[in-house]
Amino acid sequence: MKFRSPLIYKAICAFLCIFIFGTIAAPEAICAYSGDNISSYIEEIIAYNLNKADAEDVQAWINGDLCNEIGGGDWYIIALSQYLGDTVEYSTYAKAFLEYVNSVSGQSLSTYQKYCLILKAFGCKETSFALSVCQRELSGQGIMSLVYGLHMLNNGYTLSASDANGIIDGLISRVNEDGGWALSGKKSDADVTAMVITALAPFYKENVTVKAAVDRAVNTLSLMQGENGEYKSYGVENPESASQVVVALSSLGIDAGADERFIKGGKSLIDVILSYKLSKNGYCSGYSHVKNGDVNGMATVQALCAFVAYHRFLDGKTPLYIFDTHSVEVSDGLLNPPVDDKEENKENNSPSYKKTVCICVTGAAIAALVLLFALKRARKGNVVLLIAAALGIIALVLFTDIKSPDEYYGKPMPPKENSTGTVTISISCDAIKNAGGNDYVPKDGVILPITQAEIAQGETVYDILVQAARQYKIHLDNDTASAGAYIKGIGYIYHFDFGELSGWVYSVNGETPSVGCDKYVLKDGDVIKWEYTLELGIAKGGD
Repeated sequence: MKFRSPLIYKAICAFLCIFIFGTIAAPEAICAYSGDNISSYIEEIIAYNLNKADAEDVQAWINGDLCNEIGGGDWYIIALSQYLGDTVEYSTYAKAFLEYVNSVSGQSLSTYQKYCLILKAFGCKETSFALSVCQRELSGQGIMSLVYGLHMLNNGYTLSASDANGIIDGLISRVNEDGGWALSGKKSDADVTAMVITALAPFYKENVTVKAAVDRAVNTLSLMQGENGEYKSYGVENPESASQVVVALSSLGIDAGADERFIKGGKSLIDVILSYKLSKNGYCSGYSHVKNGDVNGMATVQALCAFVAYHRFLDGKTPLYIFDTHSVEVSDGLLNPPVDDKEENKENNSPSYKKTVCICVTGAAIAALVLLFALKRARKGNVVLLIAAALGIIALVLFTDIKSPDEYYGKPMPPKENSTGTVTISISCDAIKNAGGNDYVPKDGVILPITQAEIAQGETVYDILVQAARQYKIHLDNDTASAGAYIKGIGYIYHFDFGELSGWVYSVNGETPSVGCDKYVLKDGDVIKWEYTLELGIAKGGD
């Protein structure tokens, strides 16, 4: 066939050039990551932590700092066990971990469920602790208990009050109109949506309802991305959200480093996370929560988890939350410790303040009546007034929650209804630990180490501080009449004790918010730090 029109000929040639060029060049436009690439990023984070812990190798880090950070460094052991496998030994950590979970109390159900997953990884699934968690009711505990409950089922646990279908129905019933999920409210959150997808992933191929919901949620996650590939949480671009999405996509067998739905502004999700990497002298020094910010612990460990999840995907292994089992040796006494009910009996046998006060009031009233009769002043009006006063005091005592200091302080916080997750809180005064002049300053500068706390909807930094002070018997002096519930003293260490600019400041995820601690509403995974500073407002970037 001959084309007589040169225009048609040129058009066909142009089309063929575009087609051939596009077919060849398109794959090159997407930066594909190999297992070796991802391994190098994982090794960088590990090396950074070894240097920070002054540990000669990973085994020393696990047996040292990570054993001392149980309850705060669990995500590291999850990532390490799923990446390193049996190239390191976990018995020392497993023993310390079992001692911790056997004594811990007052944590959220989702936190206990996470502990069960770690026990599964160690081959310690059959423990009295895990059995007690498996018997807990999930209804009314919040969406994260459903997510972790499904992870437990996916790892071979049997839940007494729930099965997979029930939990799946519970999760899908909570989907928002936009196709995603949130801890609360109708606007979906990228982190929570990704977490739900990760839990539902093992049922994706066999359950048509799950497949439809997950497909829609994946599309929602794509739409949530900014044009630059970034995700926002509470209005702030951050790498943690991108990390959660990488974990979710990897669990579905979707390449988070190359899938076109998640490449925006020429960047993949892996590129986004890497853009938050910090370097010092050419070496990785952790990851920041915001661009060009300081190193942030949560951003760093979540980047590690994302890279491990993606590496397992590239390697054809199970998702991050389908745990490989490692064999460890621990005593049966740790697996199934005897029940100690001495403390419970002690509480049941102790006299109540209400009973004591009622007895005292009754005795005082009787004594007063006897005295009135003895003095021959027992007029009807006086007797009636005295009896009424005594009954009024008794009623006030009976219907008022009166607690002794021992009853109020030092007791674990009861599980919260409608829990929305957990946060960590720590209180330190490193800036003055060597200053002298105050007997209340701990030698190591730590008033409260990294401690997990359960949160309910709407709870603030101030709420968690008050709860921690109550539970761990920490002195707290606050001025709620001031804007932002101004904290004057913690642990008998007050503002201005060490200079006119000294005092207490708080940060969340490495940032100092511009609102008072009673105005900052928390979300699952937030990291709260209270620190004593000698340069109030200056050291933290204030005016």
